[in-house]
Amino acid sequence: YFTFVAILAVDFPSLYPRKYVKTEITGYGLMDIGAASYIICGGLTSSYARHKPKSSIPWKKMAPLYLMGTIRLVVNKGVEYQEHVSEYGLHWNFLFTLPTIILLAACLEKYPRFVSIFIMALYQYMLSFGGLDDYIVNGARHCNTNVTFNSICTIFAANREGILGCIGYLSLYCISEDIGRYFLWTINTDSHKKDDKKVALRHSRVHLIPPLSVLLWVMHYASSYYIPASRRCTNLTFILWSLAQNITILSSLYLAALSTSRSAIKTSLPIFNA
Repeated sequence: YFTFVAILAVDFPSLYPRKYVKTEITGYGLMDIGAASYIICGGLTSSYARHKPKSSIPWKKMAPLYLMGTIRLVVNKGVEYQEHVSEYGLHWNFLFTLPTIILLAACLEKYPRFVSIFIMALYQYMLSFGGLDDYIVNGARHCNTNVTFNSICTIFAANREGILGCIGYLSLYCISEDIGRYFLWTINTDSHKKDDKKVALRHSRVHLIPPLSVLLWVMHYASSYYIPASRRCTNLTFILWSLAQNITILSSLYLAALSTSRSAIKTSLPIFNA
């Protein structure tokens, strides 16, 4: 809800303070949480999170998003609507990021789950020690004419924030899937005794959401001591901050339901069975 309000209000500086807009390089802003929240919600409710059988790459879900992203690009360029190039680049937008994350996550399904964490660790290493952070923030929007495949290089350079940002968002999506799978969603099984115990175990994990939110905040503050949060780079601190924010909201909903229903521990909450 706040995301929708912020997107509409940001065009009116007299009504919407500039301190709440998206950050340019590092720091935190109210609008920084929007895109990450969409990614997290998608992960928490994905087929993998809900214990559904693995499916092929969902082209039918991705095609409309790519189409809408293309229409948005054409319209914005056609009417010369004001754009913040530092957000996603010259041509990229979030409607390209969403299906790209779905595609990459589907490709990673056949690999062990820790692969996404390894990718995030490698990406953060390149940001911190490989000069990638400086390239994203200060790099040129075009390549030299003597570079092989100059057109491809220029397109990448012009949209480096959006393209490279998919790496951080991919890790965020996969981690959200694991949280949804092991903490929120139950397994639909037959009513045999062993299966009942298995379901009860799944239900009991819901109460671990509040401690998980505390752990995420601790990890975030520890990370922010060494790595300033950057939405533009989707670095580790930003990923942990986004997760902590969203899981804290789920924790608040859980605790609110727990205060009104003494059976909340034994039976899963409506929000987790939507």
